[in-house]
Amino acid sequence: GRPPFQDLMRHFDIGVDFFFVLSGFIIMWIHSSDVGKSGRFSSYAARRWTRIYPPYWCVLLPLFLLYLAFPAAGIPSQHAPVNFVFSLLLLPNTSPPILGVAWTLVFEVFFYTIFGLIILIGKQGWLALPLWAAAIVWFSFFGNQASWPQNFVFASINIEFLVGIMVA
Repeated sequence: GRPPFQDLMRHFDIGVDFFFVLSGFIIMWIHSSDVGKSGRFSSYAARRWTRIYPPYWCVLLPLFLLYLAFPAAGIPSQHAPVNFVFSLLLLPNTSPPILGVAWTLVFEVFFYTIFGLIILIGKQGWLALPLWAAAIVWFSFFGNQASWPQNFVFASINIEFLVGIMVA
């Protein structure tokens, strides 16, 4: 009467959390020396783009075509052209991405953007990170959780990227 491997699989839901912390760690470890060197931004952006978008599009585009071919499949937002654009670019949206698990990539791209801005701004950009962390904590306790886009920018899961940076 018990699912196989129940005890072994009990905590596998922490994979996303580990991935976000690891992402913050790796970005900091590899690109901290780029901060303040705006000429390094294009290399940083190209490396981030090639790791995320091409493989993601190889999955997203056939899925979108399937939703076009079978209009009754999925949820209505998965058929919306506007959601396709947001999903294609991995931009935050009030609707879930067409490929549901891509919500993690939306946060990842957001974090890459924040770190890219720090590369461009320079060492003063580091000051934004503890302020962002404080805003996330404040929003977690006192903010309007249904308010868009604050519920994305100040989502508690963003702390995990910052923890990765601090560990690095």
